[in-house]
Amino acid sequence: MHVVRLTLHQVASTGSEEADAHTAHDALWAHAEPRHGLEHVRARAGPHGIDLVLFLRAGSRSDAAVRACELLGSAARSQISSRYIMPPLGR
Repeated sequence: MHVVRLTLHQVASTGSEEADAHTAHDALWAHAEPRHGLEHVRARAGPHGIDLVLFLRAGSRSDAAVRACELLGSAARSQISSRYIMPPLGR
């Protein structure tokens, strides 16, 4: 299992960052497929946006980053996409 940490940076203040963290958490689970290998998600409102920690089953750290990127790409099309941007992930 590998851990991928990242922050979804806030584009516009909405005043409900904790609610957005819950929405991001739910969006990740809603878009997760078995191929992503998602085991656990932690999402918290942080000083600059939503701090995410993804626990993924993957053969390597780089494979976990690729899977996280694919999953976040799918989840980013949810309602939080207008208020947060996804950082680039290394492969």
